[in-house]
Amino acid sequence: MTDTALSVDPGLVDARNALRDHDVSFRAMADALPQMVWSTLPDGFHDYYNLRWYEFTGVSAGSTDGEAWNGMSHPDDQERIAALGWAHEFVRPHSDESRPDGLPESLHGIIRQILAPYPALTYSKIVISGDDLKVDDRGATPLALVIHELATNAAKYGALSVSEGEVAIRTTADGGGQKQDGDALIA
Repeated sequence: MTDTALSVDPGLVDARNALRDHDVSFRAMADALPQMVWSTLPDGFHDYYNLRWYEFTGVSAGSTDGEAWNGMSHPDDQERIAALGWAHEFVRPHSDESRPDGLPESLHGIIRQILAPYPALTYSKIVISGDDLKVDDRGATPLALVIHELATNAAKYGALSVSEGEVAIRTTADGGGQKQDGDALIA
């Protein structure tokens, strides 16, 4: 029989223990909140839900990890949920390093991105015209959420809830916006 010695760096053990303690503290705090809390890894894998999530949804712990959470919404609503996710990309502040590629920087670009899941946009039942201004993160925050909310209401109760419905969005710069490099800016 051969004896094998295993050497473990005490610094790694301390770091692992500190991480475990932090995780336990986070879960205790998140579970004490009256709101639903979850976390998602950069690749989209949902890796944590607090107790409120499980109480609200009635599903068992771990059953919505990863891609399984997609089953929590009706298939017809999943594209709208994805559009809301895009709205949140506009909402959170970005540095040059953290800004996702392909994120529109103009008013019309943001409106088109938020409305992309709605077939009415593809069939020219939503028309966007007028001045197309640059939009920074501060301006994108309320704009993205307002457009998403108005589109949801139009789809449920308004013009987009009927086949003959149409929506016209006309944007006009009134000169009251900020200037950046000589261009009007919504901030």
